[in-house]
Amino acid sequence: MTPTIRRVDLGKLKVLGIFKTEKSSQIIGGKIISGQAESDSFIEVMRGQEIIARGKLARLQAGKQDVKSVDIGQECGIQFEGDPIITIGDILQIYKEEKIIKKL
Repeated sequence: MTPTIRRVDLGKLKVLGIFKTEKSSQIIGGKIISGQAESDSFIEVMRGQEIIARGKLARLQAGKQDVKSVDIGQECGIQFEGDPIITIGDILQIYKEEKIIKKL
């Protein structure tokens, strides 16, 4: 049987700064406004009420240190892998995907 993929929303980040833009990634800074961010998660880029891009959270830093997670109210830096179109003020929705294996 094929496993079912379930989305688990983790949190939201408001983009406060863009530090580096490359061909297929961006390094941005922001503040967690709900929930938390975790490394190796997925990201939806929201501008207004519209999803304009999707990508991956490849690296997460707080205080110039690599970390596994950052909680609400904290500022952090992330490496976004995907089309580099994020601008200041965008909201990043951070989520994970869990595989649910069905049993007979």
